[in-house]
Amino acid sequence: MIGSSNAEKTDMAMELQAALTKAKLDARSALRVQAVDISSIKLLVPITLDLQVGNYAQWHGLFEVTLEKFSLDDHVHAPSSSSLDAQWLRLNAFVCSWLYVVVSIDLLAMVMDSAATSRDIWSRIEGLYRDNTDTRVIYLKQEFHKLMQGLMFVADYCRKQKTLADELTVMGTPIVDKSLILNTLHGLNQRFAHMRMLLSMQLLLPTFLVVHLALLLEELMMSTKDSAPSAPKPPPITLPKTPTTVPPMATPTAMAPPTIGNTTVAPLPTTIIATPDGGSRNTTLPGGQGHAS
Repeated sequence: MIGSSNAEKTDMAMELQAALTKAKLDARSALRVQAVDISSIKLLVPITLDLQVGNYAQWHGLFEVTLEKFSLDDHVHAPSSSSLDAQWLRLNAFVCSWLYVVVSIDLLAMVMDSAATSRDIWSRIEGLYRDNTDTRVIYLKQEFHKLMQGLMFVADYCRKQKTLADELTVMGTPIVDKSLILNTLHGLNQRFAHMRMLLSMQLLLPTFLVVHLALLLEELMMSTKDSAPSAPKPPPITLPKTPTTVPPMATPTAMAPPTIGNTTVAPLPTTIIATPDGGSRNTTLPGGQGHAS
């Protein structure tokens, strides 16, 4: 009786294990069916991997999450099985098409291979970014510490700071949150000099997310203040003007010569004569002759 009871328990445990395995397979199959129904991988991975941009950390993280979400991560991490059935080959082609769509044209030419599996393509992409790691780390650290805001908006500036920090972390040189914050504050332009002082002097340094949000709000307040209309100026006081022009004087009219009857009498000529005391006088003589007296 005891032996048969143990055998029954063993059979029940095996049946339960088989049922759980079947349930997992069914759930995995259901997830993979959902992945096949996705119209475009760019809806889930909206970043195009580019060697010139330096966005490998963000791209890698988004693609990994998408593969795990639909239970397809074994296609890029697990070695290929010797017995490849039709379903595996179909899913492999599906993951390869995803990888080809979310990389730049230059990168696609470097990794594309019709005979390669999705794991091969994934390994080639990782190799391009992980080869010469020391050289890339030196370059990224220089770019990170020399980054200045300049004319960039806060959102663009903080995103570039975070991108460089993530790239260094992927390369095996993690940038802790405190270093990221101090580097971000150091590169702010003069408009945010007061924020640099205010945030760096706190006893408990906030997180990078809090610093990013504070800078965004400050920038918004600055733009609102700059765009606010100024108070209208009072109109200038205008005093009545006094006339400055002098009215023209009347031109004297010449006196008409006297007339006798119908004859006009001509005016007698005058002569200026010097006097013995040094003066002078006007003398009118008949006939137009003047003489001294």
